Amino acid sequence: MLKLIRLNGTRFNSLFDIGCADGQLTEQTANLLQTPIQNVYGVDIRSFGEKEFTFLQCDFETEKIPLPNDFVEAAIVTQVLHHVHGWKNLLKEIQRVLKPNGILIVRESLLDSEVNQIMLDIQHGLYACCICDEMDADEFVNQFQTEYISQNDLQKYLQTLFRVRNFVFDGKDDKFQKMLVCLRQE
Repeated sequence: MLKLIRLNGTRFNSLFDIGCADGQLTEQTANLLQTPIQNVYGVDIRSFGEKEFTFLQCDFETEKIPLPNDFVEAAIVTQVLHHVHGWKNLLKEIQRVLKPNGILIVRESLLDSEVNQIMLDIQHGLYACCICDEMDADEFVNQFQTEYISQNDLQKYLQTLFRVRNFVFDGKDDKFQKMLVCLRQE
């Protein structure tokens, strides 16, 4: 991921992972960015147990991110925005906690087709209920919500908040296209 957006080898003193889940990606990214673990923060709606980094539990729909303004140099949000109905407010909160000239890395599914949205929802259900055993089927139906964002809407909104370094698209075809974007806080 970091190679795609030309950040490989870049060092950041602080890192914030929004929607960090169990923290595996958080720790891997911190290692690649050479970020000291004491300056790594992760936030998620659910607690996944003790972490080496600072974990913050937060409901993005109703709460502000519990970090001060201009606090972190780098932030990542990976496959999270489509789970947050107030995704624009979440991006504003991320902008608030990023230091001037901080970097935001976004990776998000772009599914304009309803069929593809349903397929990804099935994948989410299998992952949450069967593979990771995070929740049972009733919990999944009650808690798991998706609001897929079009490529155009996401690109336009990101450009209103941040200076775009580069957009990268991956996926073999338009069916399961993902957007990876690197943005700089001004």
